Amino acid sequence: MGSTQKTDQGDTRQHNVGEFFSSLASDALQAFQAYVSVVCYPAHAMLFEEQGEASSMLILVEGCAKISVNSSDGKRLILWIARPVELLGLTSVLRGNCHEVTAETVHPCRIASIRRHEFLDFLVRYPAVYQGVARELSVEMSRARERMRIMGLSSSATIKLAWLLLEWSADGGRTTGRGTSVSVPLTHEEMGECIGVTRETVSRAMAELRQRRLIDLHGSALIITNRFALESFAQGLHPATPREASSTANRAGRRRFPGTLARGVTEITAGRRPN
Repeated sequence: MGSTQKTDQGDTRQHNVGEFFSSLASDALQAFQAYVSVVCYPAHAMLFEEQGEASSMLILVEGCAKISVNSSDGKRLILWIARPVELLGLTSVLRGNCHEVTAETVHPCRIASIRRHEFLDFLVRYPAVYQGVARELSVEMSRARERMRIMGLSSSATIKLAWLLLEWSADGGRTTGRGTSVSVPLTHEEMGECIGVTRETVSRAMAELRQRRLIDLHGSALIITNRFALESFAQGLHPATPREASSTANRAGRRRFPGTLARGVTEITAGRRPN
């Protein structure tokens, strides 16, 4: 693991959380908090690796992390970008086997951890929590299915990239006067590792989407100028010519994954629905 800096568990601020925590009753949430410790990690720190022991479950409190699988010859496929407040390593912790994926921070992150035996004890004490666990596992399955669809059924690298941008916009896109602003946490090389192509291919695909006026770049900011047209292009419904894509309409597309990333997330215990 990378170098870490322990933080005072009492120094926590309220924030909006995902379905797992928002569904916990007050007594269950209080019991869960008693188990966890919060640690700060720098960018590019390894949280856990494939075949490593799944001794703890992690909760991404702040920041984002790459979840990937790696081949013996050094090739990497990034499965998804984990964002607050996702559970990392849940499947391996439940099954008691080694990690099947690798998790690495993209930016400096705050990570809450709970030891495997303590998490299993928590589930025994609060069986209603299994509903939240089932939802988290269903999200993982949906992501895996989506990745297979993109990798196996998309006819070109440009369409694969379009789906990737749509995925990111659904997870945290922000509506602006020019379109949907998308946070792009990865380099072109890493984006290529998400869709199985080279960095040069990503650059060419990005240029093609710009030529079609489906996206625009302003420094490090990427704008989907017409999200409806971009999704139609990705689905092969129409060629999305520059004339068609220049429409001022910016209709929201269909969500691909549950769970919208809330901005300003800083801790794992807030944003709960009232009991």
